[in-house]
Amino acid sequence: MYGKRQRQNDNMPPMFDIYRKPMFDDSIRKAEYRTYAPFIKSFNCSDIVEFSINQVDSFFAMSETLLCIKGSLEIHGAGDVKLANNVGAFLFDSCTYSESAREMETVRDPGIVSAVRAMTCYNQEDSNHMAIAGWNYPKDPILNVSDKSFNLQIPLKHIFSIFNDYSMITCGRQTIRLVRARNDNDCLYITEKNVSGTLSTTTAKINITSVELQVKHIFPNDDIKLNLMKSIQKDQPIVIPFRKWELHELPSITKGARHEVWAVKTSTSVE
Repeated sequence: MYGKRQRQNDNMPPMFDIYRKPMFDDSIRKAEYRTYAPFIKSFNCSDIVEFSINQVDSFFAMSETLLCIKGSLEIHGAGDVKLANNVGAFLFDSCTYSESAREMETVRDPGIVSAVRAMTCYNQEDSNHMAIAGWNYPKDPILNVSDKSFNLQIPLKHIFSIFNDYSMITCGRQTIRLVRARNDNDCLYITEKNVSGTLSTTTAKINITSVELQVKHIFPNDDIKLNLMKSIQKDQPIVIPFRKWELHELPSITKGARHEVWAVKTSTSVE
Protein backbone atom coordinates (compact mmCIF):
# COMPACT_ATOMS: atom_id res chain seq x y z
CA MET A 1 0.00 0.00 0.00
CA TYR A 2 2.85 2.41 0.77
CA GLY A 3 4.39 2.03 -2.67
CA LYS A 4 1.00 2.47 -4.31
CA ARG A 5 0.25 5.64 -2.35
CA GLN A 6 3.71 7.03 -3.23
CA ARG A 7 3.02 6.65 -6.95
CA GLN A 8 -0.29 8.47 -6.55
CA ASN A 9 1.42 11.37 -4.78
CA ASP A 10 3.86 11.78 -7.67
CA ASN A 11 0.96 12.80 -9.94
CA MET A 12 -0.79 14.88 -7.31
CA PRO A 13 -0.79 18.70 -7.55
CA PRO A 14 1.61 20.28 -5.00
CA MET A 15 -1.16 21.94 -2.97
CA PHE A 16 -2.75 18.54 -2.23
CA ASP A 17 0.49 16.70 -1.41
CA ILE A 18 0.04 16.99 2.35
CA TYR A 19 2.42 14.08 3.08
CA ARG A 20 5.38 15.79 1.42
CA LYS A 21 8.34 16.29 3.74
CA PRO A 22 9.57 19.87 4.17
CA MET A 23 12.79 20.82 2.37
CA PHE A 24 15.32 23.21 3.86
CA ASP A 25 18.08 25.01 1.99
CA ASP A 26 20.95 25.58 4.42
CA SER A 27 23.64 26.07 1.77
CA ILE A 28 24.01 29.77 2.75
CA ARG A 29 24.84 30.27 6.38
CA LYS A 30 24.83 34.07 6.25
CA ALA A 31 24.79 36.93 3.73
CA GLU A 32 25.61 40.54 4.54
CA TYR A 33 26.73 43.79 2.92
CA ARG A 34 30.07 45.33 3.88
CA THR A 35 31.18 48.84 2.97
CA TYR A 36 34.59 49.55 1.43
CA ALA A 37 36.25 52.93 0.90
CA PRO A 38 38.73 53.82 -1.87
CA PHE A 39 42.40 54.58 -1.33
CA ILE A 40 42.01 58.32 -2.02
CA LYS A 41 39.54 60.86 -0.68
CA SER A 42 39.68 63.19 -3.67
CA PHE A 43 36.91 62.84 -6.23
CA ASN A 44 37.63 65.77 -8.53
CA CYS A 45 37.57 65.58 -12.31
CA SER A 46 40.18 63.20 -13.83
CA ASP A 47 40.92 61.61 -10.43
CA ILE A 48 41.25 57.83 -10.19
CA VAL A 49 39.03 56.11 -7.61
CA GLU A 50 40.14 52.54 -6.91
CA PHE A 51 38.69 49.89 -4.61
CA SER A 52 40.67 46.78 -3.70
CA ILE A 53 39.23 43.86 -1.71
CA ASN A 54 41.81 41.23 -0.84
CA GLN A 55 40.24 38.53 1.34
CA VAL A 56 41.34 35.04 0.34
CA ASP A 57 38.74 33.01 2.25
CA SER A 58 35.73 35.19 1.36
CA PHE A 59 33.10 34.81 -1.35
CA PHE A 60 31.41 37.78 -2.99
CA ALA A 61 28.17 38.28 -4.93
CA MET A 62 29.57 41.03 -7.15
CA SER A 63 26.44 41.02 -9.32
CA GLU A 64 24.55 42.45 -6.32
CA THR A 65 27.22 44.97 -5.32
CA LEU A 66 26.32 48.69 -5.12
CA LEU A 67 28.37 51.78 -5.91
CA CYS A 68 27.27 54.54 -3.51
CA ILE A 69 27.96 58.17 -4.46
CA LYS A 70 27.09 61.20 -2.34
CA GLY A 71 27.48 64.76 -3.53
CA SER A 72 25.86 68.11 -4.20
CA LEU A 73 25.48 70.78 -6.87
CA GLU A 74 27.35 74.08 -6.75
CA ILE A 75 25.39 76.58 -8.85
CA HIS A 76 26.44 80.08 -9.93
CA GLY A 77 23.74 82.04 -11.72
CA ALA A 78 19.98 82.34 -11.93
CA GLY A 79 19.30 79.48 -14.35
CA ASP A 80 17.70 76.14 -13.52
CA VAL A 81 20.14 73.27 -13.09
CA LYS A 82 19.08 69.62 -13.08
CA LEU A 83 20.95 66.35 -13.00
CA ALA A 84 21.05 64.56 -16.34
CA ASN A 85 19.49 61.13 -16.60
CA ASN A 86 21.98 58.35 -15.79
CA VAL A 87 24.14 60.92 -14.02
CA GLY A 88 25.96 58.32 -11.91
CA ALA A 89 27.50 56.58 -14.92
CA PHE A 90 28.28 59.88 -16.68
CA LEU A 91 30.48 60.90 -13.72
CA PHE A 92 33.20 58.57 -15.04
CA ASP A 93 35.22 58.30 -18.25
CA SER A 94 36.05 54.62 -17.79
CA CYS A 95 35.36 51.78 -15.35
CA THR A 96 37.49 48.64 -14.96
CA TYR A 97 36.80 45.43 -13.07
CA SER A 98 39.67 43.05 -12.27
CA GLU A 99 39.70 39.73 -10.43
CA SER A 100 42.88 38.23 -8.99
CA ALA A 101 45.01 40.84 -10.83
CA ARG A 102 43.41 39.89 -14.17
CA GLU A 103 41.38 42.49 -16.05
CA MET A 104 37.91 41.12 -16.73
CA GLU A 105 36.13 44.08 -18.33
CA THR A 106 36.76 47.73 -19.10
CA VAL A 107 33.90 50.06 -20.04
CA ARG A 108 34.80 53.32 -21.74
CA ASP A 109 32.18 56.07 -21.74
CA PRO A 110 30.04 54.12 -19.26
CA GLY A 111 27.33 56.79 -19.32
CA ILE A 112 26.58 56.27 -23.02
CA VAL A 113 27.03 52.49 -22.95
CA SER A 114 24.76 51.95 -19.94
CA ALA A 115 22.19 54.44 -21.30
CA VAL A 116 21.92 52.58 -24.63
CA ARG A 117 21.60 49.25 -22.83
CA ALA A 118 18.99 50.63 -20.43
CA MET A 119 16.92 52.18 -23.23
CA THR A 120 16.86 48.89 -25.12
CA CYS A 121 16.65 46.36 -22.27
CA TYR A 122 14.95 47.98 -19.25
CA ASN A 123 11.19 47.84 -18.81
CA GLN A 124 9.16 50.27 -16.70
CA GLU A 125 9.65 48.20 -13.55
CA ASP A 126 13.42 48.20 -14.06
CA SER A 127 13.40 51.97 -14.54
CA ASN A 128 11.42 52.46 -11.32
CA HIS A 129 13.88 50.24 -9.46
CA MET A 130 16.85 52.19 -10.88
CA ALA A 131 15.53 55.61 -9.85
CA ILE A 132 17.88 55.68 -6.86
CA ALA A 133 20.79 54.97 -9.22
CA GLY A 134 20.20 58.15 -11.22
CA TRP A 135 18.29 56.39 -14.00
CA ASN A 136 14.79 57.84 -13.75
CA TYR A 137 13.83 58.16 -17.41
CA PRO A 138 11.74 60.03 -18.47
CA LYS A 139 11.68 61.91 -15.14
CA ASP A 140 14.57 63.83 -13.59
CA PRO A 141 16.97 62.07 -11.20
CA ILE A 142 16.29 62.44 -7.49
CA LEU A 143 17.74 65.68 -6.09
CA ASN A 144 17.24 67.23 -2.65
CA VAL A 145 15.60 70.60 -3.29
CA SER A 146 16.77 72.29 -0.07
CA ASP A 147 20.54 71.82 -0.38
CA LYS A 148 20.83 70.42 -3.96
CA SER A 149 22.38 67.19 -2.65
CA PHE A 150 22.02 63.69 -4.04
CA ASN A 151 22.67 60.13 -2.91
CA LEU A 152 23.06 57.51 -5.65
CA GLN A 153 23.21 53.72 -5.27
CA ILE A 154 24.26 52.22 -8.60
CA PRO A 155 24.29 48.43 -9.10
CA LEU A 156 27.53 47.36 -10.74
CA LYS A 157 25.54 45.35 -13.27
CA HIS A 158 24.19 48.66 -14.61
CA ILE A 159 27.74 49.52 -15.72
CA PHE A 160 29.48 46.17 -16.27
CA SER A 161 28.04 43.59 -18.65
CA ILE A 162 29.77 40.72 -16.88
CA PHE A 163 27.47 40.99 -13.86
CA ASN A 164 24.35 40.77 -16.03
CA ASP A 165 25.36 37.39 -17.48
CA TYR A 166 27.43 35.90 -14.64
CA SER A 167 25.64 35.87 -11.28
CA MET A 168 27.81 33.24 -9.54
CA ILE A 169 29.89 34.03 -6.49
CA THR A 170 33.49 35.12 -6.97
CA CYS A 171 36.59 34.92 -4.80
CA GLY A 172 40.10 36.26 -4.76
CA ARG A 173 41.20 39.87 -5.02
CA GLN A 174 38.49 42.15 -6.39
CA THR A 175 39.48 45.52 -7.88
CA ILE A 176 37.19 48.26 -9.16
CA ARG A 177 38.94 51.19 -10.88
CA LEU A 178 36.94 54.31 -11.76
CA VAL A 179 38.33 57.29 -13.68
CA ARG A 180 36.41 60.52 -13.09
CA ALA A 181 35.24 62.42 -16.15
CA ARG A 182 37.30 65.38 -17.32
CA ASN A 183 34.29 67.64 -16.74
CA ASP A 184 30.67 67.42 -15.63
CA ASN A 185 29.10 68.70 -18.86
CA ASP A 186 27.33 65.39 -19.55
CA CYS A 187 26.00 65.22 -15.99
CA LEU A 188 24.08 68.51 -15.91
CA TYR A 189 21.15 70.06 -17.73
CA ILE A 190 21.10 73.88 -17.50
CA THR A 191 18.17 76.06 -18.57
CA GLU A 192 18.94 79.77 -18.69
CA LYS A 193 16.44 82.39 -17.51
CA ASN A 194 15.59 85.76 -19.03
CA VAL A 195 16.40 88.33 -16.35
CA SER A 196 15.48 91.96 -17.16
CA GLY A 197 15.60 91.26 -20.86
CA THR A 198 19.02 89.65 -20.65
CA LEU A 199 19.64 85.92 -20.84
CA SER A 200 21.43 84.80 -17.70
CA THR A 201 24.70 82.90 -17.73
CA THR A 202 24.69 79.96 -15.32
CA THR A 203 27.54 77.64 -14.42
CA ALA A 204 27.45 74.59 -12.18
CA LYS A 205 29.69 71.81 -10.96
CA ILE A 206 29.26 68.59 -9.02
CA ASN A 207 31.05 68.20 -5.70
CA ILE A 208 31.36 64.54 -4.68
CA THR A 209 31.79 64.07 -0.95
CA SER A 210 32.07 60.27 -0.77
CA VAL A 211 32.28 57.19 -3.00
CA GLU A 212 31.81 53.80 -1.36
CA LEU A 213 31.38 50.22 -2.48
CA GLN A 214 28.81 48.02 -0.74
CA VAL A 215 29.84 44.42 -1.44
CA LYS A 216 27.60 41.48 -0.62
CA HIS A 217 29.50 38.73 1.24
CA ILE A 218 28.19 35.16 1.05
CA PHE A 219 29.03 32.68 3.81
CA PRO A 220 28.28 29.08 2.71
CA ASN A 221 27.93 26.19 5.12
CA ASP A 222 31.06 24.26 6.11
CA ASP A 223 30.61 21.40 3.62
CA ILE A 224 30.24 23.68 0.61
CA LYS A 225 33.06 25.95 1.74
CA LEU A 226 35.40 22.96 2.17
CA ASN A 227 34.63 21.69 -1.34
CA LEU A 228 35.12 25.16 -2.82
CA MET A 229 38.44 25.69 -1.05
CA LYS A 230 39.73 22.31 -2.28
CA SER A 231 38.95 23.25 -5.87
CA ILE A 232 40.56 26.67 -5.44
CA GLN A 233 43.75 25.14 -3.99
CA LYS A 234 43.99 22.88 -7.05
CA ASP A 235 43.91 25.99 -9.30
CA GLN A 236 40.93 24.61 -11.13
CA PRO A 237 40.03 27.09 -13.90
CA ILE A 238 36.68 28.91 -13.76
CA VAL A 239 34.96 29.73 -17.04
CA ILE A 240 33.14 33.10 -16.94
CA PRO A 241 31.07 33.65 -20.11
CA PHE A 242 29.46 37.04 -20.70
CA ARG A 243 28.47 39.43 -23.47
CA LYS A 244 30.42 42.65 -23.83
CA TRP A 245 29.01 45.94 -25.08
CA GLU A 246 31.35 48.20 -27.05
CA LEU A 247 30.81 51.82 -28.09
CA HIS A 248 31.82 52.94 -31.60
CA GLU A 249 31.42 56.67 -32.20
CA LEU A 250 31.26 58.27 -35.62
CA PRO A 251 33.33 61.44 -36.24
CA SER A 252 31.72 64.52 -34.73
CA ILE A 253 29.66 66.73 -37.01
CA THR A 254 30.92 70.27 -37.56
CA LYS A 255 28.55 72.84 -36.07
CA GLY A 256 26.48 74.55 -38.74
CA ALA A 257 27.89 72.43 -41.57
CA ARG A 258 25.56 71.08 -44.26
CA HIS A 259 28.10 68.74 -45.87
CA GLU A 260 30.50 66.28 -44.26
CA VAL A 261 33.10 63.90 -45.72
CA TRP A 262 33.92 60.83 -43.63
CA ALA A 263 36.67 58.34 -44.42
CA VAL A 264 35.35 54.78 -44.64
CA LYS A 265 37.74 51.98 -43.77
CA THR A 266 37.35 48.58 -45.45
CA SER A 267 38.64 45.19 -44.38
CA THR A 268 38.79 41.77 -45.97
CA SER A 269 38.43 39.92 -42.67
CA VAL A 270 35.02 39.16 -41.20
CA GLU A 271 34.38 40.80 -37.81
